[in-house]
Amino acid sequence: MDEKIRDLISILNSRGIRTTGSCEGHINQGSPAPWVKFTPLRRTTSGEKNCPRHRRGRTEENQVLHKTSQYLSEFYKTWRVPRDASLMIEKANFGFWIHNGGDSYSRWRKFVNKSVVQVRSGKNVKAYVDKEERAHRSKHLAVYQKEIEAFAKFLKRTANRK
Repeated sequence: MDEKIRDLISILNSRGIRTTGSCEGHINQGSPAPWVKFTPLRRTTSGEKNCPRHRRGRTEENQVLHKTSQYLSEFYKTWRVPRDASLMIEKANFGFWIHNGGDSYSRWRKFVNKSVVQVRSGKNVKAYVDKEERAHRSKHLAVYQKEIEAFAKFLKRTANRK
C-alpha cells in the first residue's frame, strides 16, 4: 500500500468501508492523482443482475456509497480547495472510486480503458507519461495528495469525537 494514502485506507476500513484497491498517485507512471476503489464483497461473476447475490452486492454498495458521500459532504462544509483537488465519487461497473485530479485523472482513466481494449486485441500500448504530462504531474500531484491527507485527518478527528 502506498505510504501517502495509508492513513485514509486505514480509517475507511475501520469505519466499515472496505477498500479493494488504492494508489497515492505518481509522477512517472500510473495515476496522476490518488484514488481508492470500493467493491462490495457480494458480487457475481455470472453477469446475472437479477440473482440474489448480485442484488445484495448492490445494496451493500449503495449503503457504503451513501456513507462515503456523507463523510465527503461533512468534510467540504468547511474545507475549500480548487475544484480539481476536491475529492469526488465516481461509480464503476461494480463499486465506486473516490479520487481527485480533475481533467488529469479523467484523461488517464480514458487512456487506461482504451489500453485495456488494445491489449485484449493484441495491440501494443504507447507510454502515457511523456515530458509534458510529467511536468503537469510534478506541478499538481502534491496538492492532490494533501487533499487525501486532509480528508484522512478529518475522518480521524470525527472518529475521536464519537
